Amino acid sequence: MQIRNVTCMIVLMASAVQALQARKVVLEDFESYEIGQELTMWNRWGLAHTSRCVVEADPANAGNKVLHVYLNDWNTYVALTLPDNLAGTLWHETKDYIALDLRRSASDVNDNKKFFIVQGDQTLWSDGDDSSYPHQGAKDAWQSRKYVLNKDVASSSSQLALGLHSDKSDYFIDNVTFCGEYDEYLYIANDTTIDFSGQNTSSAYKTFATPFNVPSGKSVNLLTARYAYFNSAVTGDGTINIYGGGERAYLGASDKSYPDWKSFAGDVHVYPYKKLSAGNGFYGLVLMHKGKVMTPETAQADADDGKLNTCLSNSTLVLHDGATLAIEGSDKNRGARIGRLQMEAGSTLMGYYKSKASANSYYLIGGTNDDAVLAGRIAPASDNKQMLLGLIKEGAGTYRITGNTNLITGGVRVVAGRVLFNNDAASAKSKKLSGSIGTPASASTASLVVLQQATAGGTGHIASSTNLYGILQPGDDGIGQLALADYVGGQKLTLIVRPSARIECQIASAESYDKVEVQGTVSYYNIMQDYSESTMMPRLRIQLANDAVINVGDEFTLFTADGKAAYNDVPWQFDVRFPKAYTWAVEQIEDDGGFRVVARVTSLDYGGQGEADDSDLMPGDEEADDITLDLAAEQKESTTLRSFADAMGKYVGTCVPVWKINVDNDNDARTSLIASQFNAVVCENEMKFDATEPNRGEFSFGSGDQLINLAKRHNLYVRGHALAWHSQVPGWLTSDGTKNSYNLSRTELLAILKNHIFNVVGHWKGKIDEWDVANEVLDDNQTSINSNPKAYDLRPSVWATGIGEDFLDSAFVWAHQADPDAKLILNDYGVEGKGRGKSEALYNLATRLRNSGIPIDGVGLQCHLDAGLNYIGSIEQNIARYQQAGMLCRITELDLGIDNNSEAALKQQAKDFYRLARIAMSYDNCGMLMIWGLTDDLTWRPGRRPLLYDAANQPKPAYWGVHAALREYDGKALLGIEDFGVSAADAPAAIFNLQGIRIGQPQRGQLYVQRGRRLLVR
Repeated sequence: MQIRNVTCMIVLMASAVQALQARKVVLEDFESYEIGQELTMWNRWGLAHTSRCVVEADPANAGNKVLHVYLNDWNTYVALTLPDNLAGTLWHETKDYIALDLRRSASDVNDNKKFFIVQGDQTLWSDGDDSSYPHQGAKDAWQSRKYVLNKDVASSSSQLALGLHSDKSDYFIDNVTFCGEYDEYLYIANDTTIDFSGQNTSSAYKTFATPFNVPSGKSVNLLTARYAYFNSAVTGDGTINIYGGGERAYLGASDKSYPDWKSFAGDVHVYPYKKLSAGNGFYGLVLMHKGKVMTPETAQADADDGKLNTCLSNSTLVLHDGATLAIEGSDKNRGARIGRLQMEAGSTLMGYYKSKASANSYYLIGGTNDDAVLAGRIAPASDNKQMLLGLIKEGAGTYRITGNTNLITGGVRVVAGRVLFNNDAASAKSKKLSGSIGTPASASTASLVVLQQATAGGTGHIASSTNLYGILQPGDDGIGQLALADYVGGQKLTLIVRPSARIECQIASAESYDKVEVQGTVSYYNIMQDYSESTMMPRLRIQLANDAVINVGDEFTLFTADGKAAYNDVPWQFDVRFPKAYTWAVEQIEDDGGFRVVARVTSLDYGGQGEADDSDLMPGDEEADDITLDLAAEQKESTTLRSFADAMGKYVGTCVPVWKINVDNDNDARTSLIASQFNAVVCENEMKFDATEPNRGEFSFGSGDQLINLAKRHNLYVRGHALAWHSQVPGWLTSDGTKNSYNLSRTELLAILKNHIFNVVGHWKGKIDEWDVANEVLDDNQTSINSNPKAYDLRPSVWATGIGEDFLDSAFVWAHQADPDAKLILNDYGVEGKGRGKSEALYNLATRLRNSGIPIDGVGLQCHLDAGLNYIGSIEQNIARYQQAGMLCRITELDLGIDNNSEAALKQQAKDFYRLARIAMSYDNCGMLMIWGLTDDLTWRPGRRPLLYDAANQPKPAYWGVHAALREYDGKALLGIEDFGVSAADAPAAIFNLQGIRIGQPQRGQLYVQRGRRLLVR
């Protein structure tokens, strides 16, 4: 590509001035007119009228001129003239709305009327619908108005008419301004080059942060250098060409933040730029991450929560030959979401650009649903296998990985769409190359995970063990052979097939057909993607090519492996599905030569084998939202939440920040609200380790005692939170909660923990009803459970690091000894819905403790969620299985965030609170709904409005959702049976018992769960 030779910042500024065309345009402020001068009024239907508009002094500021409108006729408005560059449809490209100031005079009649904006004969804005007439605001006061214009209509006119629609009105207008959402952005009117490279140094970074808009069909060239920050907000759907001048060319700022590109949906091309320095480590772009940590299993939700760099979420990023993309971050899991990633041969994708163990990076790619080819090299810095570099494929498109020397140490996780491994397998085998994915440090690590709605395939080889929930399909839209083989180290690999797994093999002829070859073992795990057990068998589906030539006796070896195995030695074989043609015989042969599946055609006549049901094996996660709440009617019922809960013997509570609420004063508005509406409380922070033992051996109980006194005065159930946690730990014990910073011995750490628990629990013995003994002990990234369904991974903490897992056993034992009557809880977040890795890990850990004789009463589901979640049914399944196991399952820290305060968002929040409250009340082992905060201004989630009361202590729709759930609940609903009138023969296949195990054939009279709803089979 030809780049204009622009090499100094002075030229950049000139370029910027030339490009800066999109500014708000003041159509009229009336300052250029004489007082008393009349302007034109226009009647839309061309009728004669008596309306007038006159320039007068502002009634609120005599030094300001405004337009006074005396309106006597319908459809009559102030007529203004658009400048030439905005006439017709020219304004569509850069302008979005009209802003103006409006003031109704004291004598104005009829509060309800419309405001119109008309260009030519096309209506650009009208208040309300045809039958509604909105209130036009207070009289005798200036109001700032913003009217978003309709771009779906087109007019060639240069006239813009606007005003109130009435036959009698008296009002003023001023400061009529034509605005665009991105008026402060550089507008790239022509192809432009911005050069901010220069001879930068590590102590003198250069920054370009001016926002700009790149319209469709336009492009901007950005010339960077080593030690540069590109931190501009960008909009549009044109093209950005980034010439990366060195390994410190960042997309982001020095504080690790990154710019807002959510409104950019164009293409970004990254090229190497060696003009200033030819000896840098690499040339390209480094993505910042805001210091956020993500988890591969929950990457999509993490991206939505801002835990990944999302600059390129809506864009195509093309790495050209010689260019590199990296992620800043020297520890933990960092990530970036890229709508479409395309890599030329010779380009490189890496994570952190320095070789450092535990500096893990993940790219979430494919969200634009487009196809792409990754032809470059994908590997961590210095090929360090202790650095995890992974790909997570979302979206419906197909990604083809063609590189032959990749080392994707963090694996490839295919969530949706297809990933095809199309490297040159013959060359890889002869030259002992790593191929398209590479081999992890351990052959037992399944670096390729294919989820149920996804497909993996290709014509190359996969040098990694593979965990298959979805489809494995050899070939690339045609016949092909796919091998699982380690051509570098010769390790034996494992193909794990789950009950939902499908291997699809296409046949064209006896000489041309798909084949899967596993140089290792094929092993059946009877655990589904949602961690439920299943008796279903993995399928092998035979398909015929369109031009297939088949003869009697033709034989096809579709699948081979060195051996066959199963988790817990469960007997299994492939459930073979046939095409609707010919008659087939299939053998699944296991002998000294290994395992193979061989199909043979026995007749050219159709034998009916293709009639077996071959539908999808499992429904998706979506749940129907069929709840209708009459919130207006609910507000007529004045019974408090506490009254309902007390009558049922249940608990509805709130967390209390003692330092923000005067709990000593029962007349305090918020203290009174707590006592009247709730029958349970928990301290937000005042009972945590750093608050109760700020110095070693020195305890502080004053703030906690305040809450205890409140509870005593008002007979409130008290939860204690929390004894052993990795966060809010005092500095004398650890520098960051995760490290044993002072090299304390295991014995000394145990002594510290024991002393803390005995002092704290002992101080409040008999006053606190239940304790969160251990809080958030599980790692967000649960990997062990994928190969061992009874496993769990603990997060690093001063306790787990310095003592080991048995700190948990000791903590529960000591808490029980300190107060034998207190209930003891294991509390965590991200564990709410059954069928998610961390949730299964919590169940495994809790049952391990209980089965080991440890005095644990149950678990707490924190439930820091967002309204609109579609897995409330799986939360109920989770609570139900703990009840079946004889354990408590509390909802301990519920809040439901919303994006805005719109009516729709508030209604959704109310519905979700309603559903969760019904579930909590319906199960004896739960019976508790603890809300994590009283009012929206006291939440730990600012801006998310996640609670029952607003900042003025007024109940929100969310409150009335909980109110409705408690009011509707009665003892007869204890089982909560939804009688769908389903017979055993007609019951859906995808149903579960209350232990969460998938059931093949339901029994009459039994209770099951289907898609989160309870089902009684008759």
